[in-house]
Amino acid sequence: MTDEKYIEIKRAAQGALLKLPGVHAVGVGLRHVGGRLTEEVVIAVFVDKKKPLEELSPEEIVPAEIDGVKTDVVETQRPVRQADTKEYRPLKGGIQIEVESGLGYGDGTLGCMAKTVDNETTVLLTNAHVLDSINKGGKVYQPYTVCHCSDCCPTAVAKKLKAVDNEKVDAAIADIVDGVKIKPNIVEIGDVAGTNVAVLGEDVRKRGRTTRLTYGIVAAVDVIGVTEAGSPTEQQIRIEPTTSPRFSNKGDSGSVVVNEANEVIGLLWGGAEDGTYSVANLIQNVMSELDITIVAADSTDEAAEEEDVTTERQLVAAAVLSDLQQSEQGRRYVEYYFRHHAEIRALVNTNRRVATAWHRNHGPHLFRSVLRLAQDRASALPQEIEGRPLALCLDGILGTFLKYGSPALKKDIIMESPDASALGGLSYEQLLERLSTADRV
Repeated sequence: MTDEKYIEIKRAAQGALLKLPGVHAVGVGLRHVGGRLTEEVVIAVFVDKKKPLEELSPEEIVPAEIDGVKTDVVETQRPVRQADTKEYRPLKGGIQIEVESGLGYGDGTLGCMAKTVDNETTVLLTNAHVLDSINKGGKVYQPYTVCHCSDCCPTAVAKKLKAVDNEKVDAAIADIVDGVKIKPNIVEIGDVAGTNVAVLGEDVRKRGRTTRLTYGIVAAVDVIGVTEAGSPTEQQIRIEPTTSPRFSNKGDSGSVVVNEANEVIGLLWGGAEDGTYSVANLIQNVMSELDITIVAADSTDEAAEEEDVTTERQLVAAAVLSDLQQSEQGRRYVEYYFRHHAEIRALVNTNRRVATAWHRNHGPHLFRSVLRLAQDRASALPQEIEGRPLALCLDGILGTFLKYGSPALKKDIIMESPDASALGGLSYEQLLERLSTADRV
């Protein structure tokens, strides 16, 4: 079943589900089992408190299945809006911004840089509720400094330009003050590569004022529901933390959520008080409502450097192929690569369940680790990736290829898949030695 079909079925049922007592959100998500996400796609029904079936009347029970799609009732808190004190110049994403308020000042996070569609004015992107206490033209500070001047305060970096707060987005932009330099970069993450759609099950990151750099997984998409304050929301992204107790906290509002390619997929605005999940607007909705485009890093000045890097990688790849050809086992792996790499790439790019397993098992990170190993012979494969043992990552990826791959791919994986438990910590030379040892066994 396609993602569009899941969403179609969910949207047809969401009205009735949201009327059930205690239900505060509905989305297309991954099933929770024992507190962990699985790969099964379900209609996720989020409730204030799960109750035994005997305490519910027949009309209050969530159907176990809706039009062929199973449901999963998940007990979670309702989302509440979430409100590095260091000065950053040039301005970049992931840093604290502050505005004057009735209580002195309020703060949030500068997500990233953007440009208005009409006149290409450079602006900073954050949440509407972060700038809610100031009117259009009001000053945005980084950081806030008490002063009594009109426009000369050195920490006033922007002026509020536009804000939209509705069911789909909580977003605002501020016009950068003349003379303040900006960089299309996010602290601890790197250059912004553009935008993309949110993919169920993919690994994501954000950098915010309070919790700084955190990692999570897209646990549900197209979520419709209400906040703790009773405000309706729709077409939201739910993100659950993967390597820390929480993905965000108060003060992180306005952070952008990026995928592993550093593409912006969402604008974070809130989450559960207990940190079990965070919520973000679709970046496509944000851009549409504010009439902006996200500023990506300009690669013009790096074209020559990129060409040098490409040439270097080609030389490294040629050297690796030459090294592998020195053993019988290595020659077989080279043959398997040329036989199956196109199919594997197609599976990851077009099969949603394969893509989910690829990201959940840190496939992009594993791929980069192998490239780094080939380029730096003194390095070693990691023992684990973000707390998950390398062996489990590799087994999870290969297991998915076994399930969805062609008969030829399945056969070669069964016949030749390596003992993943012994790969962590090995250097390039040690891996080559294992291949030559396999020839002698």
